[in-house]
Amino acid sequence: MFCTPLENPSGFGCSGSLWHTTRTVQKARGYLVRRVASLALAAMAVAGRADGSPGPLLRVFLTDGTTIACFGEYARADGRIIMSVPLGERDGGAPRLQLVSLPEDRVDWPRTERYRESSRAAHYAATRGEHDFTAMTAQVADTLNAIAVTGDPARQLELAEQARRQLAGWGRDHYGYRAREIAEIAALLDETISELRAKAGYQAFDLSLVAVAEPPARERLLGPPAPADVIAQSIALAGHADDPAERQALYEGILAFIEGAGGRLDAAALRSARLHVERQLARERSIDEQYRRLAREVAVLARDRAARADVRGAQSVLEVLGRRDVELGRLRPQMVAAARTAVRHEIEAARRLRLERDHWAVKVRAYRAYERLVRRPVGALEVAQEPLEDIRRLAGPRPDALRDVGRQVHLASRRLEAIVPPSGMAQVHDLLRSACRLAATAVNVREEAVVMGSLDHAWSASAAAAGAQLLLARAREELKRLLTPPQRP
Repeated sequence: MFCTPLENPSGFGCSGSLWHTTRTVQKARGYLVRRVASLALAAMAVAGRADGSPGPLLRVFLTDGTTIACFGEYARADGRIIMSVPLGERDGGAPRLQLVSLPEDRVDWPRTERYRESSRAAHYAATRGEHDFTAMTAQVADTLNAIAVTGDPARQLELAEQARRQLAGWGRDHYGYRAREIAEIAALLDETISELRAKAGYQAFDLSLVAVAEPPARERLLGPPAPADVIAQSIALAGHADDPAERQALYEGILAFIEGAGGRLDAAALRSARLHVERQLARERSIDEQYRRLAREVAVLARDRAARADVRGAQSVLEVLGRRDVELGRLRPQMVAAARTAVRHEIEAARRLRLERDHWAVKVRAYRAYERLVRRPVGALEVAQEPLEDIRRLAGPRPDALRDVGRQVHLASRRLEAIVPPSGMAQVHDLLRSACRLAATAVNVREEAVVMGSLDHAWSASAAAAGAQLLLARAREELKRLLTPPQRP
């Protein structure tokens, strides 16, 4: 309950000297009592007003004067502004949004940010403003009431300065809401603090208490854009968009919006806008196709030259790409950058292949000399393939033929043992030697199977014969690979 010296000058524990000392406190308390009552009614009115909150549309102002409606908050990242542009509504009533990004240097940031703060302030005023201001003034009133019933001058001054500090940053933290009323209350409290300081004998005044935050300059809020404005702003925005995919998506969204705007705009104006957008969209698609064709052509050309290990030829493709890009107007830097990366990949492949072929050229003479040395043992193993196939199938051969095969395999093995393979041919040589050993095993075990009449031995010989055939085939393939110039994978 307020102690009211006007009603009881001696009143409720308030001394006469306190009344004379704190007359400004009484003035401030009376002002706040009236404000609390009126603001409570205002808060109730705002709560019952369905359209009190401003819409979710912000505005982005470009440096050339273009104004863009933006749905919700925009974002800034990597030197760009990212925003959602509304283009009408979907069937269910939800807004149809098109995501667009621009270089941030195309935006008039001071005006855009002032508008955002104005929009936030309006939204705050329509939702939480009255409630928060009422709560704050009630707290200040409670503090002033405590001053009025306190007999200690030091405590009075402490409470008054506490109330003043409550006001100091409130406007700044609450979008400058009720700045005029805040300034009026602050002026009353300044008078109170001055009186209390004088009574306490203080000569200096704490200037930090006087700094009431002034509301920033506000940008005038705009209403929802008319359909004609949506079309005009979106077409202008498409001219600023530097991403071709976003630009085409924006043109497609504008066409969809125009289709749904029939009856709300002049038919001739809509037809003119549609033709303009269709021409722009067709142009964008034509440019895309030209650059896609260019990317395919340079990719094929670079791949062909890389396959021939033509490093200089592959490098010259970059010049072709640059020259054609200039001819096309340098309209797709991202597509050109991707094509350039692909060509550089082919250049690296050409360099690797060139080195591999040069390395092969150094060794191929020794490889060919080795191939000549192993022709006879390899030829002997190849002659033995038919009887080895019979052994694998358990289909023979006759005992006298087995002895001939054994002699051929033994001779091939001795010749291979006498050959020292060059560097790089060791694997081939090991495969040939292993093939000889398995072929000899297959012949010997088959002879035992014949002598003993053992089917188990025959199956063991079959496995050895299959292994000999496999190893010989692998050796031939590897030898052929090493004697062939390296190819692009």
